[in-house]
Amino acid sequence: MDPYTVITREDENGNVKLECPAISKQQFTAGRFHIDSPMTATKDAARIARLDVIRIIYQ
Repeated sequence: MDPYTVITREDENGNVKLECPAISKQQFTAGRFHIDSPMTATKDAARIARLDVIRIIYQ
């Protein structure tokens, strides 16, 4: 059994949204072209949505 469930499929930028029900947190993966300010914007958006950003996974 996979520890993660895909919530949304890959979009045109290669981003997907994953959920891990065992720890009730969500994980977002960012495409390999997201660097610096877009990654900061992703972290800021997650914090605004009251999500605890543990780490950003670079692909």
